[in-house]
Amino acid sequence: IDRSGHLSRAEVAGVMRLSQASIQVEDTRRVVQQSYRGIEAALRESFLQGSELDDELRFSVEELMDLLQRVDMPQAEKRRLVNFLAATHEEGMTLYEFFIGIRLFAPSCALEGVRLQLLQSHDRVVDAFRHIRNRRQPLSREELRELFRSLGVVDLSHFDIIFDLLDVRSSGLVTVTELMAALRSSESGTRRWLGEKEREELVEHRVRGDLAELREDLSELKRGLRSGLDDSQEMDLAPTPSAVG
Repeated sequence: IDRSGHLSRAEVAGVMRLSQASIQVEDTRRVVQQSYRGIEAALRESFLQGSELDDELRFSVEELMDLLQRVDMPQAEKRRLVNFLAATHEEGMTLYEFFIGIRLFAPSCALEGVRLQLLQSHDRVVDAFRHIRNRRQPLSREELRELFRSLGVVDLSHFDIIFDLLDVRSSGLVTVTELMAALRSSESGTRRWLGEKEREELVEHRVRGDLAELREDLSELKRGLRSGLDDSQEMDLAPTPSAVG
């Protein structure tokens, strides 16, 4: 990230932490996707050099937390994100390095700007591609750029990152189908990851709700059977007319 040409032990350990399979990490990644534009705006308003973020001043964890204060994001998730990224740097991070780290932590953030621009003129992202007949036709880097422009996507500041993200085969070619799949799969969504205990409790609650009506029917059936059994027993115990005579 710091383009020094060397990797320290702390940087390798930090990258391993970022790539670990963890519900907590995935939950933070989802929140970062949802808040990406706000994070970018907060960093750019702080220290912007021309069109680029400052790449000289280094910030500690607490200083980065102060810069993200206005971002609409849970405080715990902010601290987790900053701690994750700061773990790869022993001497703090510049804003440029922090922003690059965010894009490495959640690569699909680069697609968020494209999605928002498409939604300005279409109800759904998929509607923007309805006029394209052959969506499997390979597109070069420049052809994809022209496609974006024809769709009204004028802000292409992250274009190279987007193309590299789509070019999973490293062939230098992508398709509209791959772009649509990436846009759809990278939607941040609104659901929260649940732990094992929470999932079990949620399933138990839903099962009880689904079976509530059946349990009520069974209860009525039991009451009916008991009532019928009691009536039959009373009839058996009652004296017959012949016995009375």
